Amino acid sequence: MEGSGMGGAGGERPTPPEDRRQPVRSSRRGPPRGPVGSAPPEGRAVRSETLDPSRWRRASRLPPYVFAEVAGWRAEALAAGRTVFDFSLGNPDGEPPEAVVRALREAARPGQFRYPQANGGRELREAMARWYGRRYGVELDPETEILPVLGAKEGIGHLLLATLGPGDALLTPSPSYPIHRFGGEMAGAEVVGVAIGPGQSYAANVRRALERTRSRPRGLLACFPHNPTGVTAGEGELADLLSAAREHDLFLLHDLAYADLDFARERAPSALALPGARERTVEYFSLSKSYQMAGFRCGFCCGNRDLVAALARIKSYLDYGMFNPVQAAARVALDECDDFPATVRARMHARARALCEGLSGAGWSAPMPRGSMFLWARLPPAWASRGSWAFSRALFDATGVAVSPGAGFGEGGDGFVRFALVEPEERIARACQAVAAFLRER
Repeated sequence: MEGSGMGGAGGERPTPPEDRRQPVRSSRRGPPRGPVGSAPPEGRAVRSETLDPSRWRRASRLPPYVFAEVAGWRAEALAAGRTVFDFSLGNPDGEPPEAVVRALREAARPGQFRYPQANGGRELREAMARWYGRRYGVELDPETEILPVLGAKEGIGHLLLATLGPGDALLTPSPSYPIHRFGGEMAGAEVVGVAIGPGQSYAANVRRALERTRSRPRGLLACFPHNPTGVTAGEGELADLLSAAREHDLFLLHDLAYADLDFARERAPSALALPGARERTVEYFSLSKSYQMAGFRCGFCCGNRDLVAALARIKSYLDYGMFNPVQAAARVALDECDDFPATVRARMHARARALCEGLSGAGWSAPMPRGSMFLWARLPPAWASRGSWAFSRALFDATGVAVSPGAGFGEGGDGFVRFALVEPEERIARACQAVAAFLRER
C-alpha cells in the first residue's frame, strides 16, 4: 500500500520547491481569436478554460504525490550512474513463498485471460474467510462480508468515495498514509486530522477531535500498526475506537495492512474480532507485506455487509476485479503459507534495529518503531526550521540516500522523514555512514 504536504482541510499545502510552478491561467474573455478549428501559431500554448488544470476540481486539490516526487529524484540519479540507497517507498524487496509463485505459473493457462468475476471467485473469498477464522476466530460470510480489492489503497479510496460526500466528515490519523486523508478529500468530505504518535492515545485524541468538526462526522479511520509512525495498538485501544464510533454513529475503517508486523506479538489485533464490531466496522488486509506480494495487487475488505456492498457497487463501475491467476496464487498464500509472515517480521525487526543503531552512530537519534515496516525520524535539529522537503532533497543530492519527506504524510509530519525498511542490513550500514558524513559537513 504508497501526497505531498497535507494541510488542514481547505488549507495551504506545502509543496516541494521544484513544484512551485503556477499553472497557465486561462483567459476569462472568451476563446482565442481565429477561425474555429484553426491551430495556434507554432510554439504558442492553447489558452483554454476547459483545459486549465486549476479548474479540474479534484485533481487541482491534490498536491504532488510524495512517493512519485522522490521516485523522480531516484530515476534521475540512477540514469546518471549514481548509487542510490532507497528507503523512500514501502516496496517489499523479498520474494513471495515458492508455492505462491508456482501457483501463479500453473494458473496462467489457456482460458484464464478473460475478464474475472468482479467480486472475486468464491474459492478466493472462502480462503480469506478461513484465514480470518484461524487468525482471529472471526467467522465471515464469503458471499456478503468479504470483497477482494486491488490492494488496500484502492479498496480504501473507493469505499470512502462510495460512502462520503460534501457535508460529511472523516476522522483520520495525522500524520497518515496519503489515501487515508485524500480518499476523503476526493469524496468531497471534510477531513479532520487526529494526532497519532508514540506516547499518545489515538482514541482519546479522536474524542477531542469530534468536538471540533464542522460537518457531520460519518467515518473514523484507524491504521495499526501505523504507517508512517510505527505505533501499535492493543485490543483496548481498538475497543475505545469502536465505542467512540458507536456513540457518534460512525463507521470504523481499520487498515490492517501490517497485521504481521507488530514486533511485540505474533499478529496485530483485529478490530473485527471485537464483540459487535461488524455492526459498523470494516477491516482491510493486504498480501503485499505479509507475503511479499506487492506487485500482485491483492487485498480484502471484510466486515459490515452494507459497507462491503457499497464498495462492491462502486467497484463494479470502475474495474473488473482481480486477474484469475493472481486469485489462484492468493488462495495458496492464505491457505498454505501461515509460517511465512514470521520470517518477514523477523527481517523487518532486524532492519529497524540496524537502522536505529546506524543513525544513532551518525549522531541522529530515532526511536525504534513498535511495528510496521517504517522508521519515523524527527529531523536533525540543524534542519528543523528548513522542513522535511528541503532536508530530504539535500540528503539525497549529497548521499544518494532517499527518504520520504514527512510533509507528504500531512499536518504534523513536516518535522520528520520516513525510512522504509526495504534495504538489507549491509546497505543500511553503508547508508548510515553516508548520513554521518552529511551531518558532519552541515
